[in-house]
Amino acid sequence: MKKKLLVVGAIAVAGLAWYATTNGSSDGQEISQEIQELRKQHQDFLLNHPFNETMNLEKQERRALGLPPNAYNEQDFLYTMDPALGYPVPERMFRTYDQLVDQFGADRSPGSASDNAWEERGPFNISGRVRMILWDPNDSEAKRAFAGGVSGGLYVNQDVTNGASDWELVSGVPGNIAVSSMTVDPTNTQVMYIGTGEQYTQGAANGNGIYKSTDGGQNWVRLNVPLAGGGDTTAGGNDLRSGLFYVNDIVAWEDPDGDVHIYAGVGSAGYVGSGGGGSSSPVNILGLQNAGLYESTDNGATWSRVEQSVFEYSYFGNTFYGIPNDFEVAADGKLYFGGIRSGFTNAGLGGRIFATADGDTWSLETILTASNRTQIAVSGTDPNKMYAVAQGLTGTTPVRIFQTTDAWATFTTTNLPNDADLGIPANDYTRGQSFYDLMLAVDPTDDDIIYVGGIDMHRSTDGGNSWEQISKWSNNPNLNTLSVPFVHADIHEMQFRPGFPNESLTGTDGGTYYANSLSTAAGNTGAILPRLRNLNVTQFYYGTISSDDATGDDLAGGTQDNGTLFRDNAAAGTGSFIDRLGGDGGYTEYDDVPDYIITTFPGNSHIYIRIPFTGAGYQIDSGEGVFINQADLDKNLDILYSNGQTGGNELIKRYVLSTTSAVTTNLDNALIDNSPPTAFKVSPFTTTSTTLFVGTATGKVLRLDDADTTPVWNEITGPGFVGSVSDIEFGQSEDELFVTFHNYGVNSVWYSPDAGVTWENKEGNLPDIPVKCILQNPLAPQEVIIGTELGIWSTDDITAASPDWFPSDNGMMDIRVLDLDLRASDNMILASTHGRGMFTNKFSTLSTNEFTSPLDAVVVYPTVSNGLFSLESNTALGETSLTVYGMDGRLLDQKNVTINAGSPLTMDYQGLSSGMYFIKVASQGQSSTKRFIIR
Repeated sequence: MKKKLLVVGAIAVAGLAWYATTNGSSDGQEISQEIQELRKQHQDFLLNHPFNETMNLEKQERRALGLPPNAYNEQDFLYTMDPALGYPVPERMFRTYDQLVDQFGADRSPGSASDNAWEERGPFNISGRVRMILWDPNDSEAKRAFAGGVSGGLYVNQDVTNGASDWELVSGVPGNIAVSSMTVDPTNTQVMYIGTGEQYTQGAANGNGIYKSTDGGQNWVRLNVPLAGGGDTTAGGNDLRSGLFYVNDIVAWEDPDGDVHIYAGVGSAGYVGSGGGGSSSPVNILGLQNAGLYESTDNGATWSRVEQSVFEYSYFGNTFYGIPNDFEVAADGKLYFGGIRSGFTNAGLGGRIFATADGDTWSLETILTASNRTQIAVSGTDPNKMYAVAQGLTGTTPVRIFQTTDAWATFTTTNLPNDADLGIPANDYTRGQSFYDLMLAVDPTDDDIIYVGGIDMHRSTDGGNSWEQISKWSNNPNLNTLSVPFVHADIHEMQFRPGFPNESLTGTDGGTYYANSLSTAAGNTGAILPRLRNLNVTQFYYGTISSDDATGDDLAGGTQDNGTLFRDNAAAGTGSFIDRLGGDGGYTEYDDVPDYIITTFPGNSHIYIRIPFTGAGYQIDSGEGVFINQADLDKNLDILYSNGQTGGNELIKRYVLSTTSAVTTNLDNALIDNSPPTAFKVSPFTTTSTTLFVGTATGKVLRLDDADTTPVWNEITGPGFVGSVSDIEFGQSEDELFVTFHNYGVNSVWYSPDAGVTWENKEGNLPDIPVKCILQNPLAPQEVIIGTELGIWSTDDITAASPDWFPSDNGMMDIRVLDLDLRASDNMILASTHGRGMFTNKFSTLSTNEFTSPLDAVVVYPTVSNGLFSLESNTALGETSLTVYGMDGRLLDQKNVTINAGSPLTMDYQGLSSGMYFIKVASQGQSSTKRFIIR
């Protein structure tokens, strides 16, 4: 199946049964026994998956089970699972990232060459989830701050106190991981560390370990942290998958002898597999055997897990080590941490507080009764006074606040704030989400002033005896009369500005907010202000660009927790968007005139909105479908087609649109029974009727002729198809089809030149990463780009039997790209990312064969061989240096040669193992990098 040349070493349904009883495909070609068995196995995984229970739960029910409100992670889990395993394997993607850094030379496809880069379009003014904030200690004015997104990477703002100051993206940190924690070496503030991954959302935001900077946060490299506790194993019927997926917190702490210890709280979370006994009994738990307290005493060069008995706990007869959740340093220099239970094990260090005075011995200070995730905050002046806020384990006490004045020898509970929002209960200001949004902070100069955050922020000046609300997330009933600053819901982090205890920076699900006067926030709407400029970590699901480009670009798309965003008549560059519809947004599409736009709430809940935006429109339908529902619009006939599945009933919804209402019809057929749709595409070549193409969760591709009247259903599934279809696109005619797949472990890119009669595998050297979308260059049809879990990739020759793919995300980053849209009038591409907003570029006739440098004319051929290659140039280069590198960056060969025009050189690398290699050609003060593959 998927070729691992770059790698070392769906859906809620009541039943999914493979439809075929024959061993033949739609064109009569034989389906191999291997493919048949893998399809059946994939079907079984989908059929038995616990997410079938959880994906359709209401938000209140999800909170009660400790599940994030957003069900997209479960949906994406099902789509991207390796059919041979029953779960996704993102660790393959992270290994690929490590191998790709700085290895590829410039090509000419969109997003490759420096003069053909992707252009960021925003949102400039709307942001996403931020869990990490740190004021830069190297700034004497205490104005510079860092912020980490759960996607989109690490950012820095040179003066966050200034509302006109922009956030800037920091290089060297992958864009597709969660930056969750950050610390500074107290003896050398140029040395910094960040931890990645978010345990609290159960696999929605996995990490890639620990990164280090030695230049004040300008550049970063990933550290090698060996895993303690061994590799993959099993316990209690669950599969324990090894890896450093979550670093809950990280701290560089100086002990009394002046030695610096770097501690990392390495976490674990359930990544629900397919075959367990329901949502409470997952098959896969990420990193459980590797979790615990990790320590380095040599500046991050080496690491070991602190395996003291005080951290041990038993799970199904096995010994594991508990997880630190939050580190804090007390006024006397003593280091504390609050613990958290291991995901889905119902065991570990939840509610426990530990401390060390010397870095050698840790002691259990206290156990907070009936508690799990624990955040602590310490007095800046009194080493014995501390607070803790903890996720409760019972419905009667879902969250509690604790206080001690004797360093946890004893403790008391304080009163809870009562949020003004009538939808938030008096005993739970986190509204059932204390596992997710749980913030606690203590004024560094007055330890009676404390702050907590859940949905909103609250302040106490008497140690938690009484509270005042200092922010609101909406104008819901009773909030609408509250005169406090607006701060986006779900409060995660708060850090005081050094030297200014009445000022702070807060991280939320909607970015960062700067408080210029915390003491007056109750009653002062200007006391806390957004700091969102260019903090573009917005997570789009879909994006669309209007065909009307006369007055600028009209862009729109549905996002995670930031609604459906619009940017009208946009000039080049990044800019501000308007949130016209709140909540979560989904499928979005402009009509071709455009007279209207279709937008979507979660599920099959579509909205028809007239253009210009006057408020006119109507709700097309509601309910059914999946969380981020699939759809496509026939712009010629004004008919919308979407996934209308409900429970075990799979069908397609057809909506004939008018300016005031829609006529709805259900389209059903045995071909989609137990095989729900995951991708739709209306043919632009048939204009008097609808020819609709549909991809499904079990890998089928269907063509519906006359879908607008009485559909004729046809199956054109390729004999090698396995997995869940992510996209269907056309080439130069209706005969040319491209199909991509979501999954790890499969061949992800397919091409048909004859309307699906035959299919060609175009996987080539593509690494094992999910492919989400695909586009062909209409001006140079041999060029194709794809959106993947690891940014944009492209090939300059899709006609090759085994195309050579390479990263093409220059100007963007290695972020998940979920949607590609093309404006035909000028061939502008809109790339919508899940974590870095929107980007545009244009297809052109300039390809990799049109050279701008003499070195660009150097070719290595064949691209793939057993190790014998030729290198040739059509111009004389004279003395030239040739350097060969492996995927891991190792220098393998270096030689100086003389290159004459038209005289090929033979290169013999038959002694190298199979894989991809790079040869750097340097001459006349310039260099170019080529790729070759050994099989």
